[in-house]
Amino acid sequence: SAGRDARRDGDGPARLVATALFAGLLAKTAWELATGDALFATADGWLPLPAAHIAGIAVGGAIAWTAGHLSRLSQPRERTCHA
Repeated sequence: SAGRDARRDGDGPARLVATALFAGLLAKTAWELATGDALFATADGWLPLPAAHIAGIAVGGAIAWTAGHLSRLSQPRERTCHA
């Protein structure tokens, strides 16, 4: 599995950090959607746009999935001979 491969290849800590940051972004966006208020930044006449975060999550996810998929496609496949 990909998780097992990441741990074996030493990418586990990076995956953990990325997952934590992604979870934080999701939580922040959900809070802003639910309350209509910005979590970290405020200014008079300024409105939060959580939809921009949703679009960024979607685009970033699509790019990450594509990069991972292309990476797997570019790796040579093991050939097995069935006699």
